This record gives sequence, structure tokens and C-alpha cells, in this order.
Amino acid sequence: MSKYTTFSLCGDFGSFISKIICPLPDEVGFAEVTPDAFNVFVSCVVTETGDVAQVSGHSEEGGLREGYLPVTKAYPSNEVGERRERGSHVTLEVPEDRLGNHLIDMIVKTCHLDNRIRVTQLKPLSGTRGAVVGQVWDELDHDICPQTDGWTTGEIDAHDLHLGYALFTPDLEALANPASDAFGNKPAPITGKLPLVIFLHGAGQGGMDPMVAVTGTFTTGISGPRIQHDLGGGAFVLVPQAPTYWMDDGVEQLGRSNRSIYVPILKDLIDQVIEQNPRIDADRVVISGLSNGGFMTERMMIDYPHFFSAGIAMCGPLFEENQTPEVVSSLAQENLWLVHSKGDELVDPDQTVLPLYRHLWAARAENVHFTYFDHIEDFTGIYKDDRGRPRPFMNHGVWVATFNDMVMTDVDGTLATSDGVPVTCWEWAGKQVRGVVGSGR
Repeated sequence: MSKYTTFSLCGDFGSFISKIICPLPDEVGFAEVTPDAFNVFVSCVVTETGDVAQVSGHSEEGGLREGYLPVTKAYPSNEVGERRERGSHVTLEVPEDRLGNHLIDMIVKTCHLDNRIRVTQLKPLSGTRGAVVGQVWDELDHDICPQTDGWTTGEIDAHDLHLGYALFTPDLEALANPASDAFGNKPAPITGKLPLVIFLHGAGQGGMDPMVAVTGTFTTGISGPRIQHDLGGGAFVLVPQAPTYWMDDGVEQLGRSNRSIYVPILKDLIDQVIEQNPRIDADRVVISGLSNGGFMTERMMIDYPHFFSAGIAMCGPLFEENQTPEVVSSLAQENLWLVHSKGDELVDPDQTVLPLYRHLWAARAENVHFTYFDHIEDFTGIYKDDRGRPRPFMNHGVWVATFNDMVMTDVDGTLATSDGVPVTCWEWAGKQVRGVVGSGR
């Protein structure tokens, strides 16, 4: 009875434990289960080293990452945490907290954490056969994370290099046989080919575990219902993972040469995924990426002109000295959406996106959008500061808005449109077709 199950959710800052589900030796009733009947102690151990993690990173203070995690709600449940009037399990809800984060983000590297939990029962509970007392749960059985359903991992070796990857495959049967909504409306079935979205991670999510690139930021937003709907109802999502950095040119891992050793192997991987999945529409392949991956998005569009139907480049470091007439001319003929923010702490827009957009405008690019945020703060209403206002984030983090499907304006602040209709960047991307430059600026 010492094993517990965790229930995790992916969000803007990684994958967090939101519930701890503990089996009981007897059924208990709703009135018996209260938050103060339990305490939860967590020690976050770095999987690679076995050491307790230091509280570090750009937004945290020093110390060890261990301590008590508050219990906000407690109730009887079934084995997957669903509330019951009487249940053979108790579910404890906990807040989004660094003690429950499965990853530790150090800007240029993200490491897995082993969240070692000990749940202790503090008060007796009345069961059907007598009192339930003295329970302790201190061993993980398994983790439930619905947002990673549909994701699988693989790897490719080519050009003397290695890439791991994660691939999301939509529920093709559910798309072909959609269920009716609460009002009895049944969506039209989707049986044709679907777009492929490639997402290229930032510098912090490289390594040898592709799921770090999926859960280190809210990448599962792309496989979630809102963006899947915007992409036309369903889409495959490919997340490759560079062992070093996408900007690695073979000499410097984070240089300014505008070259990458990963270009040919990444193209091989994309071709392989398209070949192995006949439901993918090769004319609707969208490439996207953040920071290091924003650079790689633009690099791939330059090296393989008219292969991608659209590109979404977030805070990409394509430096002005590399914005040659040939580079600008190539990108001007693509469907491209740039996303950046003033005050970006890591990728200066004055050296990257602002001159690039000016050059593309001068080159009369027909379908380039540019969303330029004044600053970055919470867009969801979830995260607030001490005064109840949206919590400010680092201005480099434009992917927070992108993954929450809130990128929808052009640089002048007007709503971006496609064929005269306002669109988000994902809706726009879902409408683009390879070799066809879309409508309007």
C-alpha cells in the first residue's frame, strides 16, 4: 500500500504534478477526507547525478529543492483520481510548484528530476470496516499525463550524427468518426491527409531525451485541441531534439555563422516521417521553432526553398550580418510568421528580427507577418503577481503566447488576416500550401 500515482499536466513552465493518488486499505467517505489529514514532502533529485537539485535558474533563489508541498484539496477517488462520494483511493491536489516540476530549467540545459514524494496520513479516516490510520506512501507506481497521449519517440542516425525525436499522431479513428458535442452537433469527419507541424526546441531542451523537448515548454499546446482545430481539425507534430544546439556549426555550438551541422540530418528525418506516415500531406509541412529553434526554422527554409508550406520563427537569432541579399530574397518568397518581443534579454531584436523584417518588406515579401510584443506576461489568467495582475515573464519567452494560440497581430498592432479573415498564427499556418505564397501582408 506504499505506492502512489501522480497526475501531471504540461504548462507554460514545464510538466508539473497536479495530483497525488494514494490507495487505501478500505473505502472512505467524502466528509472524512480533508487536506489537513495529510502532508506531502518532496525531494527533487537530478536523475543524471542522483543528487538533490539546487534551487537554481534565472528566477529562483539558492538552496536545495526539497520541502513540503501544500495540499489544496483532498477527496475520495478511483485509481485515476476521479472524485467519488466514497472511494478506495484518496486524491490530493497540489499547486503548480517547483517541487512538483519534473524538470529543472537552466536556460542552456534542461534536466529531468525524480520527484521523490512521501505522503503521510496525519489524522484517522473512518472506513467501512473501521478506522484507517498510519498510512505512508513513499514509492511512485506510475505517472499519468494526458497531454503526452499520442506521443511516441524514435531516433535517426545519418551524416555521422544522431537525432532523437518525438512524434504526435492524432487519433485518426476519432477524426473519421467524431462524437457529437453537448448540443448534439456532430463535426464533419476528417478522412483526408493532414498537415505535419515540425517544432524545433530552444537551447535549453537539447540532449538525448526527446520528451524534454516536448514537456520543457508548453509544446503539447500544438497537440492540444485548440491548435489542432486551428490547423484544420488535426495534425501530426514532429519534435526533433539536437544533442547539442541547432546553431552548432561544427566549430562553435552557439556561434553566429548562420550555419548548422544538423541541416541534412533534420531534412532526412522529416522526409522519413512523411514517407512512413501516408496520412501526412507533403504539401502542408509547417516548420516552427523558438530561439535556437527559431534560427533553425529560418535556416531550413533558406536551405530548402518551397519545401515547407509555412514557417513560424519565434525569437530567432538570425543576425543582421547574415541577412545577405540571397538570404532575404529566399525568405521573401516563403510564407513566414515572425514572433519577437521588445526587451528580449537573450536575442536582441535590433540585431535580428527588426532588420530582417525591414529587409523582407523592402524585398516586397508577399506573405510575411510579424508579431512584435511590447512585453511578455501571462496570457492565460492563471499566473498573477502579488497584486492580482498578470505575472510578467522574461521577454524572451514569446513561445508562451504562441503555444497558447495568442499570436494574432501584425507589427502595427492590427489583426493579421488571411483572405480578409482575422487569424492566429496557427490558423494562418494551417491554410498555407507548399509552393503557393499566401494572400496579404
